[in-house]
Amino acid sequence: MSEQQFECADCGRSEDINDSHELSSADLVCSACFEKYFQCDHCEEYAPRTERQRTESGGGICDRCQSRHYTYSNIQACYILDDSSITFRDSDEVVSESWAENYGYQSDSGHWYQDEDNIPQSALHPYETDVLRWCKYGRDLVQQGALLFGVELEMEPTGGADQADLIAALGGITGKKFILKEDGSLDDGVELVTIPLSLEDHMARFGWQKVLDPLRSIAKSGVGTDNCGMHVHINKAALSPLQIGKMLVFLNSTVLRDQITTIAQRESNVFCTRSVKKFTDGRALSEHRHDVANVGLTTVEIRIFRGNLRAERIFKNLEFCHALVLFCRDASLIEIERWGAFASWLLKRRSQYPHLVSFLAEKEVVGFQEAHRSRKARAEEAVTCA
Repeated sequence: MSEQQFECADCGRSEDINDSHELSSADLVCSACFEKYFQCDHCEEYAPRTERQRTESGGGICDRCQSRHYTYSNIQACYILDDSSITFRDSDEVVSESWAENYGYQSDSGHWYQDEDNIPQSALHPYETDVLRWCKYGRDLVQQGALLFGVELEMEPTGGADQADLIAALGGITGKKFILKEDGSLDDGVELVTIPLSLEDHMARFGWQKVLDPLRSIAKSGVGTDNCGMHVHINKAALSPLQIGKMLVFLNSTVLRDQITTIAQRESNVFCTRSVKKFTDGRALSEHRHDVANVGLTTVEIRIFRGNLRAERIFKNLEFCHALVLFCRDASLIEIERWGAFASWLLKRRSQYPHLVSFLAEKEVVGFQEAHRSRKARAEEAVTCA
């Protein structure tokens, strides 16, 4: 075979070198055999035309790229790149994002549906719904200035569950002591809103453990999401303007930031913003409802906490709010931003706030290391005695 000829890698015939075509494998084939190949739009390598699968653009892909990166769309009758595909919730059909935008329907929660009539309507109470209009509560206690706490706990579905599963696990959208509401910060989630109750009633009679247990495998509120928080509304009639001012200074203090962040189990964010406050700010309403402590007409809303589906963490947060109120009633203006003063005050009342003290000891927060060591010593002593 002369230097001007080559042997076709497919048919084996000798052909003029000028009639050669190089495949991705560096093999040379003749023009007739080259017609049997196509260049894959995805990997840009040559593959047999018998493998060619049509894509949305009208181009073609090889078998390897099809199996690794594409899914067939029955509706569009072509292969769709996985990175730009969506699956309709009502039909399980796969389509491209651009096709869905033109011919599909998107719900408020961001999910896509093939038929607009199949978009589920939220079964939750609207965001603006007041729990006090749906559930019986101690109206007289509220008006008389009892120290009461209403909880807002946000959660989202996980593990293949959806909003309907959460509603079912919680026994419906209207209970005896709480309702379930929409919230714009949640992705298909729910917000549980309780009636105002004393700390004792939250601990002993509300039934937090029983409420939360069915959610273990189908919901998330802390780990796994940044959207969920726990807010605690404190009956404003139980507070004096100076007391509120002290609470604002305490929660927004730059000196106490690390300790408050530990208790909250999260940093401040767009839904929970900090800014230095004055004691006199307790006389006015908050300018921004996303303040860490939002002073409203009838409540002071503490917004610092990360969401949580563990009853002991719910209790820890409620105990902190209760302790904050009483400490700010008792403490002098000079003591408000002294962590040592709060720690000493709290440790004297550890039997009243067991979950909060235990949490601070577990985290070895300044002032509570000794409580942690004492607990460890008691545990070790119990093991030795056993």
